[in-house]
This record gives sequence, C-alpha cells and structure tokens, in this order.
Amino acid sequence: MMQPAIQRQSVDISAYPELVMIMLGFRLRTWRGLQALRRIGPGLNQIARERPEGLLAHEGMMFGLTHFGFRQYWRDIETLERFTRGEPHADWWRRIREMSAGAGFWHETYHAKGGVEALYVAMPGPVGLQHFAPRRDPVGPFLSARARVQGGLAGAA
Repeated sequence: MMQPAIQRQSVDISAYPELVMIMLGFRLRTWRGLQALRRIGPGLNQIARERPEGLLAHEGMMFGLTHFGFRQYWRDIETLERFTRGEPHADWWRRIREMSAGAGFWHETYHAKGGVEALYVAMPGPVGLQHFAPRRDPVGPFLSARARVQGGLAGAA
C-alpha cells in the first residue's frame, strides 16, 4: 500500500527581522493559585481577543494538569515593552506578591536578532532554561528584560 504524501511546510519570516517570541507559564502550587488565575484570566482573554499593537499571534498551551501557558509572537521588542508597561500587564506586576501566594509564574523571551532572557517567580521547581542555565538574580543591572538580554549577549561575547 502506498503511504499518503506528508505535506511539509515552512515559513518566510524575512518581513519580521526583529521578531520576538515569548513563552509565558503559570503553575498552580496550591488551591489559592486558582484565585490568581481568576484575576489574570480576563486580562489574558482580552489580550487574545483585542491583539495589542505588535502582537502577531497568541496561542495557549498545556504543560500539565497544573501548569499551562502561552506562546506569543511580537513584531519587535519595542511593541512588547510598550504592552508590558500598560494595563493589564502593569497591574499584574504591581500585585505579583499577592498573586503568587498559590501560583508560580515564568516567562522566557527569544529574540530573532539574538539574545534570550527569562524570569521565574515563585515556581515550585525548575522549568525551561532553569534546567541547565546558572541562576542569576534579576536585581541591579538585570532588573529589566532588556537589560537581561543585553547582559546575556555581553556575557556570550
């Protein structure tokens, strides 16, 4: 019997030279984490529905029964940063201590032009890059995502 041909595809991202992909995760640690999920859920739905400027795609993912997240593609770092400084994102970070009472949050950001940065808050165990990269506290010159990318690029040189 002949096997049906498998359709192979690729993409041309040349129109997006400054593309940024961010993976965002949320992991329930206790039942209190459901409260945090209820707080951020409406904002996440709004982001997916209204697509802020620069957001090219937003996809949900399941890593496990208590661990899920999103993958987003942004046109460039400037539009991503503009989004993070506005609502609802800015409110989430103002309330991160309260929201992380029963949940952990993380993100990893990958830049087409080079550079990767990550942040992990109240995670119960390692995830993603934490499995192999040495720990670096996000303080001082590494407080902002842009500084973490630039610092990582300088450290790789």
